[in-house]
Amino acid sequence: DSLIYAYNDTGEHRIHIKDLVSGNDRLVSPAGGAAWNATFSPDQKHFVYTWQNDGNSHIYIAPVDGGEHIKLTEGSLTAFHPSFSPDGSQVVYTDWKNRGIGIMNRDGTNQHLFAESEYAESHPVFFKDGMRILFTSYRNRSDFGDPGIFIYHVETDEIEETGYFGSYARPSHDGKSIVFAGKRSKDADQDIMIAELNVKPGLIPISMKNAVAITEGGGYDGHPAFTEDDKSIVFVSRRAQSLAFPPDEENDTAGTNEVFIMDRDGKNIIQLTHGGAVAWHPEIIKSR
Repeated sequence: DSLIYAYNDTGEHRIHIKDLVSGNDRLVSPAGGAAWNATFSPDQKHFVYTWQNDGNSHIYIAPVDGGEHIKLTEGSLTAFHPSFSPDGSQVVYTDWKNRGIGIMNRDGTNQHLFAESEYAESHPVFFKDGMRILFTSYRNRSDFGDPGIFIYHVETDEIEETGYFGSYARPSHDGKSIVFAGKRSKDADQDIMIAELNVKPGLIPISMKNAVAITEGGGYDGHPAFTEDDKSIVFVSRRAQSLAFPPDEENDTAGTNEVFIMDRDGKNIIQLTHGGAVAWHPEIIKSR
C-alpha cells in the first residue's frame, strides 16, 4: 500500500509518498512554497496537488515516479483540494476566489465552475459512479458551525443536501457511506464520523442522529478517507501530541498532527507517521 500526504517536517508543507510495506518515505513536491491536498490518479501513475506561492494557489499534476510538475490552473487564483474523476480524465477542485467548484480536463483544458454561490464551497470528490460529486458548503451549516455536506448530480446539474454537517467529507468506494470530520457539540474537538446514504435516486435528507462518531477524545481528528476496500479509514489526529504542548498554540504548522489508520468501526488505530510535524490530507491506495 502507498500513502500520500502533506507534512511540514521541512518547515513548509510538502507532499510525501510512503510505501507502507518497505517504510520508504520520499518527498515528491518541490521546495519554495507550500504543497497540500494531494490525491492519486486512478491508474496510480500521477498525483494532483495544491501549490501555494506568491499569494496564489494553483493545481499541479506530476508523475508518481518523478518527472515534470505541470501547472493546470492559471491567473490570480485560490485553488485547493483537487481530485480525479474515476476514469482519470477530469480533475475537480475548490475555487475559493470565484466561490464555486472548478472542474477541468486533466491537462487543464475546459475549466469551468459549478455549484457557484455566495458561500464557500470546498473539498469536491467524485463518487466512483462518476455521476455524483460530494462537497461541503456554508450555504447551510450546523448549530455548531460545521458546513453542510452536499451532493452535485453531474447529469442534471442538481444539488442535494445530505442532511449531514462536517468537513473533509469523502465517499466510500461502494457509494453507500460517507466519512467526515464533525463536532458532537459546539465546544468539542472534531471527531471522525460515518453516515449511511440513501442509495436510491434522490437523497432524502437525514438527521445527524444517524451519523456514528468512531473516534472520541484525544484531541482533533480530521481529513478522513476510506481505503479502497472500505474496511479502513486513514485520517490525521493530534492524539500523538505531547500533553505539554499548549492547545491554544495548535495551528496548521505548529504542534503534532500525525497520520493514523483504523478499522471503519474505530478500532485498531495504528500510527503511520512519526515525524512530530503537522500532517494533512492522507490517502492510501493499494499498490497494483
